[in-house]
Amino acid sequence: MAHHPLLLRLLAPALLLAGSVLAAPYIVQDPEMLAGLSGTGPGFWPKAMLWGTGVCAALWLVAEVLRPRRGGGLAAEAVPEGTVPPAPDGSDYDMTRAIVGLVFTLLYGVLLPILGFPLATLLFVAAWLFLGRIRRLSLLVLVPVLGTLTLCYVFVLLARMPLERGAGAMGEATVRLYQLLGIY
Repeated sequence: MAHHPLLLRLLAPALLLAGSVLAAPYIVQDPEMLAGLSGTGPGFWPKAMLWGTGVCAALWLVAEVLRPRRGGGLAAEAVPEGTVPPAPDGSDYDMTRAIVGLVFTLLYGVLLPILGFPLATLLFVAAWLFLGRIRRLSLLVLVPVLGTLTLCYVFVLLARMPLERGAGAMGEATVRLYQLLGIY
């Protein structure tokens, strides 16, 4: 990572940390509703995910600050030689892919109310697998499908969370999917 200044290395974790803090008031349409909720209600899981993202981003930020400027640092020690292709600039970190990942995450948030949780999540997981250089068709299909179905069962059926259904026809398709799966 000797080719990138410290500030550039700090960009992705700083954006994640800022995003997790700034997104907190927008978990629900009425922020006052969150103040009255306690336990594992509708606001718990999104809040927990934001806290988790914030903590991980803060740790990543600290690791980048403490990371030696030469010699690869933490990332080089964590990955055995030859297991991950190097970034285009020859470093052990690909800033372009990190930024694309951030864009995927933002698009997921934008598309949730339009496409609904099942389709947006399926596309999000598939996009992340592809970004992670997974090219086996069986993995690109099975992981998003099974992962999305599992999340639907856990959050909609078990936790009774009112996840986004989508707008218009997508909302109707989501309800039909939930009925087909026995969730509704």
